[in-house]
Amino acid sequence: MKATSMPPSAVCRVVTQYRSGGEMVYELESAGVFLEIRISSKVLGSGERSWHVAAQQGKSPDSAVVSDSAETKSAALDTVGASWDEQATELGLPSFDWAAVKTALLAVRGV
Repeated sequence: MKATSMPPSAVCRVVTQYRSGGEMVYELESAGVFLEIRISSKVLGSGERSWHVAAQQGKSPDSAVVSDSAETKSAALDTVGASWDEQATELGLPSFDWAAVKTALLAVRGV
């Protein structure tokens, strides 16, 4: 699979959002490439919350998933974006402007 690159200025938008089990799913589109972001949380023993973010290209079950957890949704998304970029060539992942992804999710109160 070949990595698809998109211009850094490509507009990213949330095209669908819904609940699935205990998580929110956001389907985003940028320059004709689709990204699925799943966000969930769990309460830690100390009463604090941990947020988990998982990202994959489109809805394909064979698509690589990049995920991580952090104290905030925003921090987890930042880590996932950095990991995605680091693994893009190896896993054949398309490039995304993660700042644009975050802006799109902020617009729908996803992060």
